Amino acid sequence: MATRLVSPGTATVPAGISRYCLAVGLALAAMAPLHAQTQREASPGNAQTQAAQTYAIAAGPLDQALTAFAVRAGVAFSFDAALVAGRMTPGLNGRYTVFQGFDRLLAGTGLEAVQRKAGSYALQLLSYDIPAGPLDTALDTVLEQFARRAQVRVIYDRERMRGLQSPGFRGAATIQAGLASLLGAHPLAARNDGADAWRIQERGAASAGSARSAAHLGNLPVVIVTAKRDDRQEVFETAGSVAVVTREEIDRLPPRNTGDVLADVPGVYTSQSRQNPGVSVNMRGLQDFGRVNVMIDGTRQNYQQSGHGSNGAVYLDPELLSGVDISKGPSSTIGGAGMIAGSVNFRTLEISDLLRDGQTVGGRVNATTGSNAYHFGGSAALGLRAADDLDLVFAVGRKTVGEFRKGERGAIADDLNTLTHGMSRLSAQDQWSALAKADWRPLPGHEFKLSYIGMNAHFDEGASTDVASGDVTTHNHIRSDTLQLAHRWRPSSLEWVDLRSSLYYTRTLNKVNREAGSLDANLYRLQYQTSTVGGTLQNQARMRLGGLDAVLDTGGEFFHDWTDPRAQSLSAGADAGTTALYTGATPEGKRTVASLFSQATLLRGDWLELTGGLRYDWYGLQGDGRMRVGSITNPPGVRPGTTTVYTRFGVDRNDAAISPRISLAIKPSDWLQLFTSYGQGMRPPALTETLLWGSHTGSLFPYYPNPALRAERSRNWEIGANAIFEGLAARSDKLRMKAAWFDSRVKNYITLARVMSPISAGGGGVLGPYAYMNMDSPFRSKGLELQLDYDNGDMFGAINFTRMIIDPGQGGYDPFPLGSLTGYPENTLGTPGDANIWYVLPPRRNASVTAGVRLLDRKLTLGARLRMQSPSRNSSIWTGDMYNQKSWRLYDFWASYEMTSNVTLRLAVNNLFDTNYSEMNGSTYWVGPGRTALATVSVRF
Repeated sequence: MATRLVSPGTATVPAGISRYCLAVGLALAAMAPLHAQTQREASPGNAQTQAAQTYAIAAGPLDQALTAFAVRAGVAFSFDAALVAGRMTPGLNGRYTVFQGFDRLLAGTGLEAVQRKAGSYALQLLSYDIPAGPLDTALDTVLEQFARRAQVRVIYDRERMRGLQSPGFRGAATIQAGLASLLGAHPLAARNDGADAWRIQERGAASAGSARSAAHLGNLPVVIVTAKRDDRQEVFETAGSVAVVTREEIDRLPPRNTGDVLADVPGVYTSQSRQNPGVSVNMRGLQDFGRVNVMIDGTRQNYQQSGHGSNGAVYLDPELLSGVDISKGPSSTIGGAGMIAGSVNFRTLEISDLLRDGQTVGGRVNATTGSNAYHFGGSAALGLRAADDLDLVFAVGRKTVGEFRKGERGAIADDLNTLTHGMSRLSAQDQWSALAKADWRPLPGHEFKLSYIGMNAHFDEGASTDVASGDVTTHNHIRSDTLQLAHRWRPSSLEWVDLRSSLYYTRTLNKVNREAGSLDANLYRLQYQTSTVGGTLQNQARMRLGGLDAVLDTGGEFFHDWTDPRAQSLSAGADAGTTALYTGATPEGKRTVASLFSQATLLRGDWLELTGGLRYDWYGLQGDGRMRVGSITNPPGVRPGTTTVYTRFGVDRNDAAISPRISLAIKPSDWLQLFTSYGQGMRPPALTETLLWGSHTGSLFPYYPNPALRAERSRNWEIGANAIFEGLAARSDKLRMKAAWFDSRVKNYITLARVMSPISAGGGGVLGPYAYMNMDSPFRSKGLELQLDYDNGDMFGAINFTRMIIDPGQGGYDPFPLGSLTGYPENTLGTPGDANIWYVLPPRRNASVTAGVRLLDRKLTLGARLRMQSPSRNSSIWTGDMYNQKSWRLYDFWASYEMTSNVTLRLAVNNLFDTNYSEMNGSTYWVGPGRTALATVSVRF
């Protein structure tokens, strides 16, 4: 048998002694001098086993692909030619470690590459350890161990296997031999049914191949175990503060509100009331006005609506989610324009979430109902592979919840009984949601995706949830629509082209009927609308620079917001001027943000990763309005007694900034990675912050614009570590950890503060006027974030912890945003300590602990979660001493059982011990839901 020796610069050499083929590749050996230098550097201590490099290996014979891979990876690789004879591979394109590359190339072959010593690998048959038992149970084990390990599909008739016994199988074998050993003496055989599929049938039918038999077998149920990448694995391989929420985690404890989805993410909080179905994200103490870039499938959601607490929210149904990606700190790639805290991207369902391998039509139906006014929550989703190059996805969601009952155990404030106990008034919601996607691949390397996501919701809001005084303030009808067209061009032959682009439009509209109240006795019909059109363009080029792999990301993005507030009085005799003031608190205007960026990453194996990026952000803002500057006393007998004086104003300004970012990661051992980063960001003033006018409800005090607002500038330091341990207590277990310490500072921080009128001669007062101001001292947050994840297949657990230290600064500012016509009179405004933050700051400690087991061949899953929170010692302008003075602990429980491969039953209990606890609600703390039991049926087809 011939042997080949493949080495850079060598030809095929016959050597008829050994039965093995030896492919020796040295990755940095294109030329002799460079080859010699690389040999000196690539010593065994270089730990190339996890080296991440870029590969572009064409589809073709497996032996040629393995040889090309070994050469590119710079490793020695030996294999028996008989094991790969006649096998083909779809190729390999992208960035992989050595192990990942071998796994991709060998997927479905029943082979694996094992490391013999540093830089040397060998090919061998996969080994299995499957105990004896009932054949149908053993086959299920095959599907979870054999098929998952071999990365194949097994097709069989479950009824045919019923009652049969299997002797089990332990050892190394080909896929066919392994299945044959499991089937024992029974008249069954396994035959190959495609590149990665094996069909079990009667022994005679394996060779007959008749049309009748084929038709019958085509109707057998396909049980699929796809060797997909762990969704959470990338979190612990990324050199930075990132997190992910998977669909499995969302299903465990069905969320009452979208914000519940993010409950376990370190450093991330939600800050909206349970009355509102939207979600407002706080990241490391920063929120509102685009400080956190919250997206749906990469489209920015910039809705603004002023109120007590968070300004604006994002509206989507968790039922339509595939997962959530979180990235903290400034970014020098797509999504980083105009934000300083980080980004949250809600990913909606894709066809891969609905279709199993081999299916052309498939879907999912979820239905949930429960106690504590959780009436119904559910969805129906359909995936259709209309052609080889066309995928379609459709989904609809529905949710109705009523006013929930607050917890009764461990009251947070016994002297506020009507606020902290009983029903939570105005927490009912009624909503529909929809999704449609088309994914078209007309040419090799080209992919177009058109998508729509929408939500329609009705809900009421009020200033209190008090049982006695929880009167309705507003009736809200939210309509949110997002439309996106995206394209990707990735030619397989060009490593330096991976071009992604998108155009999107999003609109959020709230039609509000405002009831009469104590501050304003009139009825109003109000409308708040924010529309955004935006686009992104980014190319990722991969190349070699000497002994380094290089990845270059270049591109740009833009978004253009415009607001359209309207107000109409429904009461006879209402003053038109007063009516118009309702539009000033969420003013009309338009803003454009455009950005160019470039980021280069240099990699030396897997032990060194150096990234440098530069972003240029520009913004322009325009708008006008009418502000109240004072009043004139009318002569005696004239009514009204005063005449209000207004003046028109206009704003048209722009500015720009350059923001750098640099990060470094080193891997001193196979299991440990250390990383650090420094980044800057710029957040331009929002339309509301710049153009604010009108007055508080009831003309209680006026609002003033501030055309001279400066953009916020941030800087963020971070240091952290990733650790991954495999095979600690069992062969298949995995322990993953991520820890990071961050220190962020925001200059020119913008907050609402009392100011002086241009015509005022006094020293101001409690009742305004108010305007958004830049603070003299920086807003600073720092803390520790920890993620820990363990799974061995039968048991799993996770720990998430955050320790926050927030210093909002002394609050000094210039109290004359519009100047003075009276000589800048002395006043006490703007002195340090005079301003405050207008939203609740996150808790100083927040933790969650999750643990669970999988039983009955992993069909039954039992799990529990403990959440703990210690509130912040900082208070907002609204918080007193009633909601934020007690720590709390919540216990949740869930169970799921797979009745069949298509039907799953779930049971969950949120707040198991009915604890009375408080949660962030924009401007203050409100009491959360009491014990809620939920039952779910999930059907796949």
